Amino acid sequence: MNSTVNIRLPNAPTNIKFQLANSAQVNATDISNLAKQVLKGSKSAETLGQAHRIFAATESSISNSLLTLQKHSALVSHLGYQQEAIEESVKKTEDVCEQLNTIRLQSSLK
Repeated sequence: MNSTVNIRLPNAPTNIKFQLANSAQVNATDISNLAKQVLKGSKSAETLGQAHRIFAATESSISNSLLTLQKHSALVSHLGYQQEAIEESVKKTEDVCEQLNTIRLQSSLK
C-alpha cells in the first residue's frame, strides 16, 4: 500500500494544481461574464434613461405643435373673416364707382 501511496503523492500536488488552475480559470470566466452582464445592465439603464428623455422631449414637442396648430386654426378663421370683409368692401367699391360714373354721365349731359 505504501507503494501506491508513494506513486499518488507526487501526482496529487499536480492534480491539485491543475484543479486549482482550472477552478481559477472558471472563476475568471465567471467574473468576466458577470462584468459583461453588469455593463449590459448599465447600458440598458442608460438606454432606458435616454429613451425617457427623448420621450419627454417628444411629448413637449407634440404639446407645442398642438398649441401652434390651434393658433393657426384661429388665424385661418380670422383670415377668412377678413377675406369676406375685403370682398364685401370691393363689391361696395364697385357699386360706388358705378354710382359715380352715373353721376358723371348725368352731370355731363346737363
